[in-house]
Parts: sequence; structure tokens; C-alpha cells
Amino acid sequence: MSFVTDFLGNSQADRDNPVLLAQADRDVAARVTPGLWSGLGLIPILLFATRYVFDHTAVLMTFTAAVLGLTLARRNLARQHSRLKPDVWRRRVTLVFTLTGLTWGVFVPVTFFFYGHTGIEGLMSVIWVAGTCPSAISILAPNLTASRLYLVAAILPGVLGELFLIRDNQPPVAFLLAIFLLYMIELSNAAHRAYWTNLKDNELLKARAKELETARSNADHANRSKTDLLARVTEEIRQPLYDIIGLSAGLLDAELPPEPVDQLRNVKYSADSLLHRVSDLHDYACLESGETQFESASFQLQEAVGMALRALKPAADAKGLEFHAQIDEEVPRKVTGDPWRLQQLLSNLVSNAIRFTEAGEVTVDIRLDSREGSDAVILFVVTDTGPGIPASQQATLFQAFSRFEPGQPDLAGAGLGLPIAARIASLTGGRIWLESESGAGTKVYATTRLKADDSLVANRFRTLPVVA
Repeated sequence: MSFVTDFLGNSQADRDNPVLLAQADRDVAARVTPGLWSGLGLIPILLFATRYVFDHTAVLMTFTAAVLGLTLARRNLARQHSRLKPDVWRRRVTLVFTLTGLTWGVFVPVTFFFYGHTGIEGLMSVIWVAGTCPSAISILAPNLTASRLYLVAAILPGVLGELFLIRDNQPPVAFLLAIFLLYMIELSNAAHRAYWTNLKDNELLKARAKELETARSNADHANRSKTDLLARVTEEIRQPLYDIIGLSAGLLDAELPPEPVDQLRNVKYSADSLLHRVSDLHDYACLESGETQFESASFQLQEAVGMALRALKPAADAKGLEFHAQIDEEVPRKVTGDPWRLQQLLSNLVSNAIRFTEAGEVTVDIRLDSREGSDAVILFVVTDTGPGIPASQQATLFQAFSRFEPGQPDLAGAGLGLPIAARIASLTGGRIWLESESGAGTKVYATTRLKADDSLVANRFRTLPVVA
């Protein structure tokens, strides 16, 4: 008994999961339609290639009417899937397919009874039934009960007919049909198990994907809330710092004893330094939160770059550094974009290079990386002769609030300048990267996308005389 149970298999349908059952019903309804008219293919062959219509007209007409009626019933079931209650729809599917299988199953022994085993009519009916069984297994894979009933109804009458109805009965034929029935049932079980395994796996993947999407959305919301709060807090902090710096500057202009003057200078220096860091933090928070709006203005690239670099030249001169900058002749002169953000990007890169270079030079090369129509990708290359950056620290250099390992060169002074530069490059359609080795200086590359206003390559410029 256990062998029979294992062979016939148990339904894998999850009766407690209406979502999976509804999906299974939709799949059955969708699979019914493509093979809807395949069962009608035998009828024209019987009409035109055999003598069935002349010898047994009533039988053939009855069979034809049954096949047509059941075909229309299957078509209506496919259409009514969404309008009927699920249990009612499944029962009707089982009934219609069982009657379809029984119609074919009865037709086989009846044909053998009329024409024996030597006529083409019996052979064709058996071949047609054998061909429809795999199709029914595929269609009814979600519904194991309907699949088994169809197979039994389609094949078992042929077995019984060979044993008890047909005059020249052939027990070997009955035995082969019985073996074929058992084989089809096993295939039905396997198709049913495979279908429900895949269905449950797909639903699990969908649920996991939904959970991940929810978690990502929550994380994005939390990150935006954090950056919004950071932007508001830093904006509030900057105002009292402005007051401290203004009062300190006013007192320094007054006639005071030397000692208070020195203390005020220290206060103002500390306040300026703190304001710079708070401003960077505020700027970074605004960029991360997406609140920052980039301008789109037409400007002279040489003029914007010159203003940014002129402000940095005194810092390079104070350290005795050679400071050079040049623009390649293919770079567009007039562009459209955000000039202030462009200056901020370049200033952050160059000021960082000056800060960590004690001797030698800092150079800035501005080149045309690529151009498509009016879109021009500008490449900035900032080279310094500083101590270089170990490979272990390069991956985190453009990340905000990164920590460096003890014993490594002190890069804490880099602050948020490079992360801000990286964010600006990204938001303007570019990217940022570097080449560096310990003791061999550093090259920082950054690209940004601008609209070129001039269409001619002629009349370019080569150098920035303000820092030459």
C-alpha cells in the first residue's frame, strides 16, 4: 500500500496559502488557451482519411460533438477564471478535463471494437491519445488531482476494452497501455512537484526582494533624515561663529595691550578654523541630502579657474612651493554649468595638495577628456610632490569620516575637502580617482561634465598666467 501511495504521489499544493493557490489557478488558465484546439486535430483525419464517417456516422458525430463541446467548455473556463470562486473553478476544471480524457479513452476501445487491431483508425486513435497525455500533464501540473483523473480516464478504458470488450483482444496491448498509464502518472507527479517547488521558491524570492526593498527604503529615509538634521545643525552653529569672528576682528582693530591681542588672535584663528570645518560639514550634508541645487550659467572657464587658483597661490608661496597651472588648447573657453561648484571642486583638490606638500611643487593640468556634441568632459589633474598616500589608505580617502590606521602618515587634516570634491564630481556627471605611492607624490584626477558654448577649436588658451 505504501508503494502505491509513494508512486501516485501526494499533492504539493499549499492549501493554507491563498496567494500560491491563486497563482496556480492563473497558470492553469493561461496554459489551457495555447493547446485549446489541438484535440480537434483527429476529427478531420477521421473524416477524410478513413471510412469512419460512412461506416459509423452516428458514433463519429457523437464523438465530434463531445470533443467540440468540451473544447468550448475549456475555453469558457479560461475566460471565467477571475469571475468564479476559486474552489468552484477548480472543480469545474477537474470535471471538464476528466470528461475530455474519458471521451478520448472510450473512443479508443470503441474504434478497436469496430475495426480491430489492423485498421488505421484504431492505430491513429491510440497515437492521438498518447500524444494528448503529455500535453495534459503540462497544463494540469499545478492540479495533481485533475491531472491523474485525466490520465486514468484517457487510458484505463483502453486497458479494460482490450481485456473484456474487443473480440480479437490482445492482452499484451492491455499490458502496454497499463504500463503507459503508470508511466504517465509518474510523470504527472514529477511535473506537479517541480511546479510547486519552483512556485514556492519564486514566492520566497519575491518576499525576500520586497523585504530588501523595504529595508533599503528605510535606510535611505534614515540617511536623508540624518543628513537633513546635520545640515540644519551646522547652519545653526555657523551663525554664532560668525559673531565670534566679527567681534574678534573688531577688538583687534582697537588699541589693546599686547597680551589680550595675542589671545584674541588665537580666538579668531580657532573660530576661523572651526567655521571652515563646520562649513565643510554643512556643505557635505547638503550635497548628500540632495538639497543642493546646481546652477546652470554660462561663464568663461579660464576666469573661473583663475579665481580659484589665485586664492590658493599665497598658501603655496608661504611654503616656498612652485605653483603652476595650464589649460590644454582643446578645452572649450566658454562653458555652461555651475562655476561656483567647479571652483569648489578644484579648490578642494589643490588646497589639499598644498597642505600636504612641504617642498617641491604643485601643478594643475586641465584637459579635454572627451566631447560629444556640446557635452564636454573636463579633466583636472592635480600633481604634488608630497609624501604620497599608501595603497591601504587610498580606498577610503574620498569617504567622509574615515579613520586611518595607527602608524600611517597623518591624513586627518584632509577633512571633508576630498569627499566634497568627489561628491561634486559625481553630481556633475564625472568621477574622481588618484595615483600615488609612499614617498613618490600624488596625482589626483577629477572629471566634470559641462556644456561647451563655443563650437570652434580655434582661439584657445594654453596657460593660466595668474599662477604661472
